[in-house]
Amino acid sequence: QKQYELEEASLKQKQLVKKEQEKEKIRKNEEKKYIVSAENEDGEVVYLSHKETRKTDHKWSGSLGLLNFGVFSLPEMPFEWNMGISGSGLYEYILDDITFGADLFAEAKYLQINENFPRLMSEFDINIRIAINKMSKNLFFKLGFSSLNSTSSEDLQSLVIENFSTPVVGLELGNIKIGKSQFTIGADYYLGSLFDNNIKQAFGLNANFAIPFAEMEEVRLNFNIGVKDKLFIKNSGIENRATLILGFGVENVNR
Repeated sequence: QKQYELEEASLKQKQLVKKEQEKEKIRKNEEKKYIVSAENEDGEVVYLSHKETRKTDHKWSGSLGLLNFGVFSLPEMPFEWNMGISGSGLYEYILDDITFGADLFAEAKYLQINENFPRLMSEFDINIRIAINKMSKNLFFKLGFSSLNSTSSEDLQSLVIENFSTPVVGLELGNIKIGKSQFTIGADYYLGSLFDNNIKQAFGLNANFAIPFAEMEEVRLNFNIGVKDKLFIKNSGIENRATLILGFGVENVNR
């Protein structure tokens, strides 16, 4: 009986050791599939498989400017207020070393330079953008095209820039986190000013503050406060177009 009990105890011990070895083998196999820690764009720690060691490899966003309050200034006249609507979109593809993508902006506004010349003016911008991640994942170099157009048949080009199309080069600081909000600011130089007899230099400035107010599984909704400005240094003085843009946006959630 004693011999039998010893043999049973030895067998159970061997079975326990075997089970522990199997558990350890499974644990090691699972550790090969998962990394211990990774942070998403909100700084939260998540567990990812090796197939997902890089976060979502693309980012997109779109916004609609419902209230665009603009001010138009010329040496020949006081400030002129105007209103319009706008839309914008952005797409970025994120690799280990670089991030590249494109953005676009379109706006239509009613501008009354004086009582005799009311007109509808439009603006369109499109840019290719690239960031060298090892240098800074937030600094983007931009190369694009910008166009201003007027529907009026009256020619006031000597008084105000009505039609102006130009290549654009610029820099932008994007995706800057302030809490859960995002801030973007950039500056552009309009190369077309070098070849326009009426314009000495032309510049652009844009900024946007996106405040999230709702988040679903795959998208986030934002309230956007933006500023867009175009400055023309002309032979006859300085023409400035500044716009405050209030609207709503949507973007994908980076995991």
